[in-house]
Amino acid sequence: MYRELSPAERKVFARLVYGRKVLDSVDIPGAGDIDSFLTELRFGGKIPCCVHCGSESVKRNGHKDGKQRYLCKDCGKTFGASTGTVFRSAKKPLSTYLQYVHCMMLENCCYDFFELTCLNMAKQGVFGEVIHGEGAYIHNLEPYWDYYHNNWRLEFNQSHSGDVYATHGLGPLCQVFDIHRGDKMEYLVSMGTPSYNGLKIAKEKMGVDSFANGDITTTMIQTNKGKTMLIEHDVYTPRPYDRMYQLTGTEGWANKYMREGFTLKGDGLDHHNWVPDNVKDSLMRTYKHPIVVDIEEKAKEVGGHGGMDFIMDYRLIYCLQNGLPLDQDVYDAAEWSCIGELSAASIAHHGMPVKMPDFTRGDWQKVNGYKHAMK
Repeated sequence: MYRELSPAERKVFARLVYGRKVLDSVDIPGAGDIDSFLTELRFGGKIPCCVHCGSESVKRNGHKDGKQRYLCKDCGKTFGASTGTVFRSAKKPLSTYLQYVHCMMLENCCYDFFELTCLNMAKQGVFGEVIHGEGAYIHNLEPYWDYYHNNWRLEFNQSHSGDVYATHGLGPLCQVFDIHRGDKMEYLVSMGTPSYNGLKIAKEKMGVDSFANGDITTTMIQTNKGKTMLIEHDVYTPRPYDRMYQLTGTEGWANKYMREGFTLKGDGLDHHNWVPDNVKDSLMRTYKHPIVVDIEEKAKEVGGHGGMDFIMDYRLIYCLQNGLPLDQDVYDAAEWSCIGELSAASIAHHGMPVKMPDFTRGDWQKVNGYKHAMK
C-alpha cells in the first residue's frame, strides 16, 4: 500500500507516475489538496513548461474552480497542474486516493503476445462469436516451494481449497468475454481431486497431516449471455507448464498450449486442422495488438516471462502518466480474486453452483466491450 512506503519509495513511485523529477522538498506523505500537491510536485512552484508541447513560452491564465490555469503561447492550449494525470477529474481529497491506490490490479498473462493477438482477433470478429474459453495455471512448483518467503504459499494452499491462483488463466478470458463491460460472470461450479502430492510435500516441509487444496481443481463459469469458461489449477503434478488458453468461436478456434495456432473456417482452409504456418504467421502480423506495435522488440529484449512483464509495467506507467483508465480496474481485481473463495464453497458442497457477486451493481451493462485506453 502507498501509505506503507517510505518517503524515498514514495518519491520513486511519484517519478514513475509523473515522469518528472520529484523535488526533495515535496512532502508527499503530508500533501494537502490535490492541486497544491501536483503544483509543487510537477512545477516546483514556478511557471512550468507546456505539458502539451514542451514550450517554455507559458503564462498564467487565471483560475478555474480556484485552481491556477496556464496558457501556452506557442500551441495555444491551456492546462493546469492535474492535466495529463490520473487526477485530472478528481473530486475527492488526495488522502482518499492515497488510501486506495493499492486497489489497482496487474496480471502479466494479459500481456502475452499470443493472447493479446487473439484478443485483437476476437474483437475484430475473426473467430465469429466467441462462446467458450479455457485457461489455467498448471505449473509443477515442487522445485520452487522453498523460494517463497516464510513458506507463505504452501501454508496458504495447505489451509485453502479451491482455485487459489485463478488470475493467470481467467484474466485474459475476461477481457475477450467483456466481463463487466457488456457481460458478467453469473455462477460457477468447481470440483477438486484429493490432495496426494500436495499433502506429501506439506508433510515433508510442514509436518502436517492434512492439505485442503486438491492436486487439481477444475472450475466452470457461465456468463449472463450463456457463454462458458473453464479454468484449472494444478501446481502439484508433473505436467508440463500450461495455461491452456483456448478460444472457441462460431468461425474459428485459437490455442496456445502445447502448440500455438488457429483453426478457421474459410476458402482454402481445412477447418478440421491447424492453419498452415504461413497463414498463422500472417495472422500474427496482421492482428498484432496496437499496444505492442511500438514496444515489442524492446519488451523481448528486456524480457520478463518473454516480455509480457515489461508490457504490463509499460502499460501501467503509460496509463498513469496520461491520465487514462488502467487496463485492469478494481472490478477486475474483485471478480478475478473472488474465484478462490467461491470455488472453495462449491467444492465444499459437492460441486454446487455458486452465484458470482455483481460488484458493479448493474453497471456492467453500461460499458460496451473491453478495450485498452489510448491517448
